[in-house]
Amino acid sequence: MSGLDVERLVLAAGPVGLMQAACDVVFAYAQERRTFGRAISDHGMVQAKLADMYTRLQASRAFLYTVARRLDSFTSTSEYPSMCHMTNGKASQVSMNCASVILHNAEAATEVALDAIQILGTSFILYRIPKMRRIIEIQPVQYLLVLASNFSLITESMHGWRVHL
Repeated sequence: MSGLDVERLVLAAGPVGLMQAACDVVFAYAQERRTFGRAISDHGMVQAKLADMYTRLQASRAFLYTVARRLDSFTSTSEYPSMCHMTNGKASQVSMNCASVILHNAEAATEVALDAIQILGTSFILYRIPKMRRIIEIQPVQYLLVLASNFSLITESMHGWRVHL
């Protein structure tokens, strides 16, 4: 099994954990915080954001587990070594899935983080909710992934160098 594929898969689990932490804090806060005599979780716009956050979390987790299960199935067979190499300049389906799961999860975590910050409002800053400081860490991770992908494409198109990330 390719070490790079495994590494991508391990790194893709980080954003899922950050999304779970954000959902835990925001869902509890939305039940406690009251405006106009009722919990903010009873307001339609907040309910829509909470539903979007939960959906992104579950979709990211399912994608991660599916790719992990597929990659894990290769450990007991000899099928993977022939698939991990590029065939006619194209990466294997497993390698593409491992690369796409980290991109998807980083983007989903960014959206969840931004929704969480909107729901928390000034409570995010005023009360310094411990787990929520992780939200600020999500966006730079996404930018680094995009930069790394673009660097690979640029070097390949300019110089014909293939950079494997």
